[in-house]
Amino acid sequence: MGLSNPSLFWNVAMKSKAVKLIVIGFLLCAITSSVMIATVDTTRYKNPFIRKFPLHAADFHGAVKFSAGRTSIAGFSNNSVDLQTGRNLTELSLDMLDTCPVHVDNPLGYKLIIDSPYFFIQSGTTSHLQKGTISNWIIDTTFAYVPFTAIQPINTSTAVLRIIDMTKRKNVFVKTNSRDTVDVLRTQVDGILCTDGFLQYSKEAATLVYTYRYRNEFLCLDTNLNVLRTGKTIDTISTARISVTEIGGKITMSKPPFNVNKGTCVSGELLFVNSNLVARNESPDEVGDRSVIDVYNIPRATYLYSFYIHDQANTKMQGFKVKGSILVAVFPNYIVRYDLARPVEIN
Repeated sequence: MGLSNPSLFWNVAMKSKAVKLIVIGFLLCAITSSVMIATVDTTRYKNPFIRKFPLHAADFHGAVKFSAGRTSIAGFSNNSVDLQTGRNLTELSLDMLDTCPVHVDNPLGYKLIIDSPYFFIQSGTTSHLQKGTISNWIIDTTFAYVPFTAIQPINTSTAVLRIIDMTKRKNVFVKTNSRDTVDVLRTQVDGILCTDGFLQYSKEAATLVYTYRYRNEFLCLDTNLNVLRTGKTIDTISTARISVTEIGGKITMSKPPFNVNKGTCVSGELLFVNSNLVARNESPDEVGDRSVIDVYNIPRATYLYSFYIHDQANTKMQGFKVKGSILVAVFPNYIVRYDLARPVEIN
C-alpha cells in the first residue's frame, strides 16, 4: 500500500533526523568541554586565599612607546629609570617625557645593574663582575669570582652571589669578600631548580630578601647571610610543582614548571611580588588583561595588600621596579609608570 502523503513523511523524517543531529551535536560539545575542563590545570584559578584591593593603591600615570627590542630595567639614577636593550642603556626621565642614551662599555649578553651612585656589569656564566660610577659611567673595578647564577650588590665593595655547590648539588649563597658558603635554601626536589628564586636587597631595612619562584615562601637575611625570618606569600602552593631529569650530568625540567611567583622587587621596607595565582575573590575574566602585584612588609614578613598592572596593547608585563612611590613596568613595546599610595596596614 502506497503512502498517502509522501512529502509529509519526508518532512517528518528530515525534521526527526535534524533533531537527532542537533542532540548528537550538543552531546559531543558537552563531552568535549568536559574533557577540556578535566585536562586543564585549574590550580592557577581555584585557590582559597583572598586579596585586599584598597582604592588608589596604584594609579596609572602614563605610558610611552619604547619599541627598541627586548628591554629590562637596570635600576634608577638621576631622577631617571635606566633601561637596558641589548648592550645599550637609555635613561628615561621619571616624568616619562625625555630619553637620553648613555654610553657604557657593556659587552653583548651582559647584564647591567644600577645601584646609584654605582653601576655593575655582570655575567654569571663567565664569573664576570665590574663596577663603576654613574657620574661618568666608567668602569673602575673588576672582580673575579666563581660562576654564579644570581647576584645582589649590598654595598660598594660587596655583593651576595647565589652559586651551585657541586658537592651538595644545590644552590647556596656566598659573599664576594668571603669563601664561606651559606646553605639556607630548603630542598624539595633537586636542590637547584626547586630552589630557584629572586634575590633582592633593601638598604632601608638592611635586609636581603630571597623569594622562591615555585613556592609560597620568602627568606629575610641580614648582610652576614643569617636568616632573620621566613615569610609566606598569601597563596597555598608550599611545594614546588616541577619535574626534573638529568641528562649527561645536567639537570633540566622534564616538563613546563608551575610558576607561583613571576618576579619581585623591593623598595624601602616593602616587597613587591608579581604573583601567578588567582585569588578566591578574583575571576579568570577579571584578571585576564592584567598582572597582579602583592605587597608585603619586610620587617614583619606579612602581607599588606594588592593592586593590578594592566596589559598594554594586549601584551603582558615583562618586568617592573619600584622607587619610593613610583612603579615602572616594562612591556614588549611600552614603558609604563604607576603612582603608588603611601602603604598602610590593612585589617
